[in-house]
Amino acid sequence: MLAAEAPKITDWMQAWGSLAGLVMSTAAVIFTGLLFRHEIRVRREEKTDAESVQARLVVGTDIYLVPKQGQPDLFVEAGVKVVNYSNAPVLDLTVYHAHQTAIVSEIAKVSLLSEDSG
Repeated sequence: MLAAEAPKITDWMQAWGSLAGLVMSTAAVIFTGLLFRHEIRVRREEKTDAESVQARLVVGTDIYLVPKQGQPDLFVEAGVKVVNYSNAPVLDLTVYHAHQTAIVSEIAKVSLLSEDSG
């Protein structure tokens, strides 16, 4: 039988090249995964922002509160005119009142279909 040849310099270069390729491909996979997670997060933020655009275009104007006589924290009557500047209808509307003492009370919860905003 013939004796096995000793590894040559080209064999060592090929082995080190394979190891370097393994390290670089692992780094590329990790980088791609991190980039994918970042892209998902950015898309979710854009979607949330796009959904909130319609809410920003619905505003309350002509707000009035009639306090109960002798009890300024209680209201006999409250009203608000809601204006929809968006193209989408308002389906569920909840109006809140924030008082100076940071008490937030629900004035009305109304389900409505918006008329033509104009």
